[in-house]
Amino acid sequence: MADKDEFKFDDDDAFPETDLSGAFSEGEQAAPEVPDYPMTIKKSGGNRTKLLAALLLVLVAGGGAYYYFVMNKPAPPPSPPPRKPVAVAPKPAAAPVPQPAAPAAGQAQGPATPPPAKPGAVAQVPAPVPAPAPAPAPVAVAPPPKPAGAVAVAVPAPAKPAPAPAPVAAAPAAKPAVSTPAPVPAPAPAKPAVATAPAPAKPAPAAAPVPAPPKAAPVAADGPWMVEAGTYLNAAALKTAEKKVRGLGYEPQVTTKQKSVRLTRLRIGSYPESELKEALAYARGIAPDAFSIRSGDTFTLYAGTFANPQNIREMSERLVGEGVQVEEEPVEIKRTISLLRFGGFPDQAAAADAAARARKAGIAAEVVKPR
Repeated sequence: MADKDEFKFDDDDAFPETDLSGAFSEGEQAAPEVPDYPMTIKKSGGNRTKLLAALLLVLVAGGGAYYYFVMNKPAPPPSPPPRKPVAVAPKPAAAPVPQPAAPAAGQAQGPATPPPAKPGAVAQVPAPVPAPAPAPAPVAVAPPPKPAGAVAVAVPAPAKPAPAPAPVAAAPAAKPAVSTPAPVPAPAPAKPAVATAPAPAKPAPAAAPVPAPPKAAPVAADGPWMVEAGTYLNAAALKTAEKKVRGLGYEPQVTTKQKSVRLTRLRIGSYPESELKEALAYARGIAPDAFSIRSGDTFTLYAGTFANPQNIREMSERLVGEGVQVEEEPVEIKRTISLLRFGGFPDQAAAADAAARARKAGIAAEVVKPR
């Protein structure tokens, strides 16, 4: 800055030394000669910088003070909300909560009569209320008047203060409170209760239709005609036949006796005791009734014993189809035979009809002549 503010004029400039007085007009005079001495300019840049720096410092200090004292001022604490006296009114309401059930029924019967009685009770309640709060007191009293009987009993003590005329002004405020119970919601729930009563009566007729199972027609057991349903050596076959007879509606009659019967055994072969177990297991995989009989040092293996020629033929074909050769061996033995009959029909026609039904069910039935 010092170099820029200093200006010096040097006398070494090469100007012409010609006299210029002849260039001016006659009426004009030549300018006086300028004295020959160096011209200097005072240094004022340093003072100006200091002034600007001082001004800037003042501005910064003022701005900081403004921000600290004005902008950064802590917000005042929120004022506490005004206390509402309404909170005091619900306290007496909590005591009569269990009692409203009884007066509710009474109010439902006569909604027109309670309104005049309620204003009188409300006039007594505002007396203690005005002390804590002005206007909200009567509004808070609106909930308690619902149980009219309970309020009248709980507020006899405040009846002592005579200045009742002042709260009389609150009577109009009580009227809108009375208008709230005017709808009388109590009877509304009573109606659905009545509607529920007929509901259980509906399922009663539903239980009436009960389909009766068809009963088999009783069969006279005193008739002379019977239907014979076969003789059985196998207990399992006998039980199956009895079940079919009962399905036709008749009671099976079984008689047993010892009798010599000519049967046929299907002989598979003879095996030593070491091979018998394996051979018997294989045979029973084809013929479930296979068995063995000891014969000296060996055991004879049979596929079964049969009385019906058709069963003999079917079992023989099955074993041959599995690659097992069999031989028929007739034998006569005494066995307990079960004879299955049913009926006691009054005539032959009824017995024949029952026998036809038994054949359709898979029973080899035939009519037996009376003795």
